[in-house]
Amino acid sequence: MNNALISILGNSNKPFEMPDSPVELITDGNFYKENGDYVVAYQESELTGLTGTTTYFRIASDKITMERTGDVCSQMVFEKNRKHISLMDTPFGAITIGVCATRVSDCLDDSGGVVNIVYDMEIDRELVGTHSIAINVKGTLS
Repeated sequence: MNNALISILGNSNKPFEMPDSPVELITDGNFYKENGDYVVAYQESELTGLTGTTTYFRIASDKITMERTGDVCSQMVFEKNRKHISLMDTPFGAITIGVCATRVSDCLDDSGGVVNIVYDMEIDRELVGTHSIAINVKGTLS
């Protein structure tokens, strides 16, 4: 049962390249509280290229964790000025991802709100760009 309208706006800037156009996904999903943290969850689609995958954002007071389960499995931790390393399983094998957030903020309450993340991303220790994610949640806790 979905209880929220979720809008995710992603943007990326790669070194030595023109910035990519922002990508926006608007979808139904779930918004709830678990162990004191807000959780935003939604099913990926063909539009994102991740059909068969569920994405969860766990918003804690000091960090945000994005976890994907299903056909694609990964976890990324966004904590300001702290680098986190993780593995991402892909159809082509596992890759090492490093993320270091320069901005992590949320303005959430029990009726939704906004989450902003800006981070540098490395793949196999090579900087691939600076990315941003803005998540807008409209709904009430389930």
